[in-house]
Amino acid sequence: MPSPAAKLPPPSSAKPDAAPRPVIKARGCSPVVKGSIELRPLTVFAGPSNAAKSQLATLVYGRAKCRRVPATGQQLGPGECAYYLPAERGGMMRFHSVLADALLQQDAAAALRLQNPALSGVHGDFLQQLAGIAAVDCPRKPDPAMNALAESVEKKFLQGKLVCKQAAKGSPGLMFQPAWDKAQPLPLPSAPPAVTALAPVVLFLRHLVRPGDTLIIEEPEAHLYPAAQWGIIHQVALWVRAGVNALITTQCDWTMEALSSMVLRGELREKPKNRPIHLDKKDVGIWLFDYLDPKDPGKGSKVVEEPLNMQQGGYLSAFGDVAADSHNDLARTLDRLSDEGQI
Repeated sequence: MPSPAAKLPPPSSAKPDAAPRPVIKARGCSPVVKGSIELRPLTVFAGPSNAAKSQLATLVYGRAKCRRVPATGQQLGPGECAYYLPAERGGMMRFHSVLADALLQQDAAAALRLQNPALSGVHGDFLQQLAGIAAVDCPRKPDPAMNALAESVEKKFLQGKLVCKQAAKGSPGLMFQPAWDKAQPLPLPSAPPAVTALAPVVLFLRHLVRPGDTLIIEEPEAHLYPAAQWGIIHQVALWVRAGVNALITTQCDWTMEALSSMVLRGELREKPKNRPIHLDKKDVGIWLFDYLDPKDPGKGSKVVEEPLNMQQGGYLSAFGDVAADSHNDLARTLDRLSDEGQI
């Protein structure tokens, strides 16, 4: 089970932003009918499917790109970039070798398709950034602090290492070296789903993301068992403490539980001696998405901030209602089995 009691990174060296925190007004942004969002160092979008979490996350990404790309075309520096890891990232990892070949101009037709991709927006950006990491055979010197965070995810969740390996014909590829078999690395498409889902997280942290950047991840808990779902959000907290602006979408109760624990720990006057991970409540924003009419999702959705409730255990959500309904359903079934004398 991944332990959240990791060594805390030193305070970020990035300069604090004295400007007011950005506010995204969601009114009229279909399917969201009303609501607004204030971006924090850690922003969380929680709620049911098709309630516009991904749409607003994409809006935040587009805003970051438009605001930070200089009109002169000047290359972006640390703290000026935004990255988006979509929910489909695990499946999309299977295309990295084809895109690397295209970037190396080993297939003119493929290169032409890359310049005019059928996929655009966050998916097109993700594939091009991923192909760039592979195509250059990973020569960029990692930032030591970000590389340590990437290695933490590898060690705790992948049980192996990601490596770039040059093929005979010159096309580089991403490989997975499992800890249980060091004889031969696996092609990444052959790795377990949890590995392909978290591989982009490791690669982006190691090669692209720097303190001050914005990293958006849809459902970081995807394909992970509950202990790892609880643990991965602690890794996100470490990124935030290192100066990364993170936005995640989630439908996972373990995420809300872990966030509640870390923020409530931050409220302690005396921090525990073993220094478990904690967050400042001013740096965390939980935004709950829900349908205006649960019986008719077509009427649109709303978004509201979920405040920290210290008396009731942190951040509340509709996930607790689901857990209660599930427990009550099981209890009723057990009562009937008992009435029938079967238990």
